[in-house]
Amino acid sequence: MAVVVACLVVGAAGVLAGGGAVALFSDEETVSGSFSVATDYDSGTPATNVTTPGNASTHENGTSAKNESTTAPGNGTRNGTHDRGTNDTALEVAAVSLSGDGELTTGEAATVTVRAVNRANESRELAATLSVDGTATATNTTTVSPNETASLTLSRTLESPGNYTLAAAGRVAGTVTVSAPVADIDVTDASVAQGEVQVNETVPVSATVANDGGANGSVDLVLRANGTAIDSRAVRLGPGERDTVEFDPAFEAAGSYDLTVDGVDAGTVLVENDTDLNDSS
Repeated sequence: MAVVVACLVVGAAGVLAGGGAVALFSDEETVSGSFSVATDYDSGTPATNVTTPGNASTHENGTSAKNESTTAPGNGTRNGTHDRGTNDTALEVAAVSLSGDGELTTGEAATVTVRAVNRANESRELAATLSVDGTATATNTTTVSPNETASLTLSRTLESPGNYTLAAAGRVAGTVTVSAPVADIDVTDASVAQGEVQVNETVPVSATVANDGGANGSVDLVLRANGTAIDSRAVRLGPGERDTVEFDPAFEAAGSYDLTVDGVDAGTVLVENDTDLNDSS
């Protein structure tokens, strides 16, 4: 639909002159221009043409548009001009990785790292959610500077034994196996107090034992002389506990004896008869 807007003024010699603008509006464009109307008021004879520059006005409220154009990023405008918008690339996830060797005990946390590259010219926010067997469990965010690489970590404590698949940012990070905690009791040191004794004389032997596992446990420590078991002690330790165990063996026969406690060398003891000691003196 077109709308004609005209303005009439009285000119010299009783001539009615008209000048104005024709503004054609449609849904898509605005066209501005000028026109003239000259009429003799009394006789209807043509009068001198008077031309007045036209002004475009908006269709909705009649305010002057002054032939201006409005530009929206990435879109065409009413006067036919356009811009290209922002040619940014979204964050690119470069890697999703699982920390550790994939072996955990109950109560330990599995950790996944997400690394992303921002190729845009403005900072972007990296947000990632950790899923365990398809169930979302944790979310973390970080800001990635323009043309930079950044990482974020996501962790989840696993309380029950089993195999779990972990994923983040649409990628599988890996699988972890969670086991119940067990005791890990070992002899860390062993020693013999004397290097020479008489037959049937006791020889103090000590061993230090520690539990580096995550559960209570018991173990029988075996004292051996030249590879033959001659004594044992039962030991029970909680997680992280240490203890010292004492042995007091005595040998009925003279000789040299290499002593070990659970395979850990305690030293060598020389056992002599009374006559041997007297002869040596």
